[in-house]
Amino acid sequence: MNLRALCLLALTLSVVLPAAAATPAQAPDFTLQSDHGGAYRLAESRGKEVVVLFAWASWCPSCREEMPLMNQLHAGLAGLPVRLFGVNMQEQPQQVARARAAHDLKFDILLDLEGAFGRAYNIYGIPQVMVIDKQGRLRYRDFGPPSDLVEAVKALAAEE
Repeated sequence: MNLRALCLLALTLSVVLPAAAATPAQAPDFTLQSDHGGAYRLAESRGKEVVVLFAWASWCPSCREEMPLMNQLHAGLAGLPVRLFGVNMQEQPQQVARARAAHDLKFDILLDLEGAFGRAYNIYGIPQVMVIDKQGRLRYRDFGPPSDLVEAVKALAAEE
């Protein structure tokens, strides 16, 4: 590739990529088992509710620090079209049950036993919080919740 073509490619990417980044990406669909039995599929929420996902593991000290905040978030969003799930990253159900009891977790927990969710969402570190809007678009993703997460999720829940 000559220098002119390389410069043209760089210019094109600098114009196209920021515009593409401004549009939230569709969240990959998944189906995971609940720690209380049954299964949940993300597509079930599309068009109906906002989904907040908290990727965690019981061995993770930072995850344990976030658990009270996730319980508060769960309580703060009660009655709204929002589902909050803790997605446990590849631990056995017995470990999850012990963590639920030890930390008095109030939110629903999904089990990523085989790591399929982690691969689909490119989870490379935990804890991680993701927010998916009613249209199924990934609107937020970071290591932990922002201070205004309740207000931001309430605003998304109010959108049609």
